[in-house]
Amino acid sequence: MPFSFPGPPPIDNGDMSAASHKTWLENFLIAVQRLQAICWFGISGGDTKPPTYVIAGLNALAQGTPNMTVQVQAGAGFVQFCPVFQLAAASTSPAWTAPVSAARIDAVWLDGYTMTPQYSLGSESTPTVPASVPVNGLLLAHIHHKVGETAIVNANSSNADPGGSNGWIEDVRVL
Repeated sequence: MPFSFPGPPPIDNGDMSAASHKTWLENFLIAVQRLQAICWFGISGGDTKPPTYVIAGLNALAQGTPNMTVQVQAGAGFVQFCPVFQLAAASTSPAWTAPVSAARIDAVWLDGYTMTPQYSLGSESTPTVPASVPVNGLLLAHIHHKVGETAIVNANSSNADPGGSNGWIEDVRVL
C-alpha cells in the first residue's frame, strides 16, 4: 500500500518502538486536521472565521440548586487547528461574582489547546458586551449577570426573565 504523508508506518521499516509509532500517529492526526481545515475553507467559500463546533454535549447549565456557579457537561468538540477534544466528566466553574454597578456578560468556553473549560469576565457596562474568546476557544455559553444577583439559572427557567433578580445562561454552542 503506497504512503506519502506522514510516511509509512514505522512497523513497515522494522521499527516497533512505541515512541516512533506515537510520533507517526501524532503526525497523521495533524495531517487529518489540516485536511479538515482545507475542506472547511473549500466548502465555506473561503470564510476566514475558524470553524469551531460542538460534536456532542458540552452544555453549560445551572446547578441543581442554583447558586453562583455553572457546570459544563461532558462532551466533545472541535476547534480549527487543534485536536478534536473530549471533556470526559462534568466540570464546575469557580463562583462568579455579581456585578456592582452595571450588568455584565461573561463567557464559558473550552480551550482547544489545553482541552479545559475556561471562563472570561466581561465588563460592567451599558450596553453590555459579551466577553471575548480567543481564536483557539470553543464558545459554549454567555452568562448574563445582573447587579446584586444571588444565583445563575438556565435561560429556560421561569426565574430567568429579564425583570428577575437572577443571572442566566444563554446557550451559544454551534452544533
